[in-house]
Amino acid sequence: MIDSFSEGKMVINGSIYRADLRILSNHKIIDNWQPKEASKIVWEDVVDLVDEDLELLIFGTGKSGNMKPDKELIKKLRSMNIEFYFAPTLQSISYYNQQNMGKYTAACFHLT
Repeated sequence: MIDSFSEGKMVINGSIYRADLRILSNHKIIDNWQPKEASKIVWEDVVDLVDEDLELLIFGTGKSGNMKPDKELIKKLRSMNIEFYFAPTLQSISYYNQQNMGKYTAACFHLT
């Protein structure tokens, strides 16, 4: 469960993170995530999150929502029947906290 977010800071289960991060479907956190491109999310950013059981992939696209999904990434996720959600990080956190318990979910969050 994500406790809180402010620009450049996320608190998850009481631990503070100050860099972009990813949350695996087993709730393991990979911090200091470096997206391949500064303003776009591409397949290479998520390939290691995707497995045959993944149902939902959530993307927090920054405080202002400036990161955009690559068209090829969207095509690939659709072809794999993986539901996805792209929104500014605050909205994505809310969605993650709601959906996380019911679906096999992974997430990527841009914190600025």
